[in-house]
Amino acid sequence: QVAIKIIDKSQLDAVNLEKIYREVQIMKMLDHPHIIKLYQVMETKSMLYLVTEFAKNGEIF
Repeated sequence: QVAIKIIDKSQLDAVNLEKIYREVQIMKMLDHPHIIKLYQVMETKSMLYLVTEFAKNGEIF
């Protein structure tokens, strides 16, 4: 199972969009049993999709 976080880039200003890109780069490097794994990133002109490990009893922020 996976979770897909959908981000509407048009709702973000340049500063917050850069923070999202930085978060994605960091998530790609992390490998720890207590941190959700990032499997794939898909991007269109207006949307960003983050495919992550499914957190059965938690939330992804």
